[in-house]
Parts: sequence; structure tokens; C-alpha cells
Amino acid sequence: MAPDVEKELTKGYQCVREVGEQEAEKWLERLEANGNYVKDVWSGI
Repeated sequence: MAPDVEKELTKGYQCVREVGEQEAEKWLERLEANGNYVKDVWSGI
């Protein structure tokens, strides 16, 4: 599910900011690096 969430976040950023996929991915990486985006991933067996 986490990859799907990240995909939608980057798609939304692309649409709002009118940027390409690479720029949107860099934006998400910056959010993570700055602690503004944290993955909360649960896995069950």
C-alpha cells in the first residue's frame, strides 16, 4: 500500500505544481529527509 500512496502523492504534486515525475519524486524525498513525511507501514504474516 505504501508504494500506491507515494505514487498518488507524487501524481498530485505533479498536477498542482506542473512538474515532471522526477521533480515530484525529489520533492517526496526532500519531505522524507526533512521529517515531514514518515512511512507507517504494517505487515502481517
